[in-house]
Amino acid sequence: NVTSIGSYAFYSCYALQSITIPDSVTSIGTNAFYNCSSLQSLTIPESVTSIGTNAFYNCTFMKEYIFLPTTPPTLAATSAFNNIPTDCQIFVPDESLEAYKTATNWATYADYIYPMSERES
Repeated sequence: NVTSIGSYAFYSCYALQSITIPDSVTSIGTNAFYNCSSLQSLTIPESVTSIGTNAFYNCTFMKEYIFLPTTPPTLAATSAFNNIPTDCQIFVPDESLEAYKTATNWATYADYIYPMSERES
């Protein structure tokens, strides 16, 4: 059972387009998905409680992040999502929308955060 995605785990993995992280994972390490330029979708399970610095930095073709935790995971820095596309959307549980938009380091990405009910299936 994998409990964490280590630092640099998928660093510069250009072929990775989509991934669903297992429910057993509680943390995503520093630079875990750094420069995964083909990554377009990522689902974060409810079990994730922390995300490292630059975890999703430079995921230039990302269309959506789907966050299932009702409590925003701790972001180690404001650089977690740096250089993602301006039209990328971060979907969160409807009841947690304000919590995500105002949480430490999440507030930097408030304009990207939307309630799950607005996600097109």
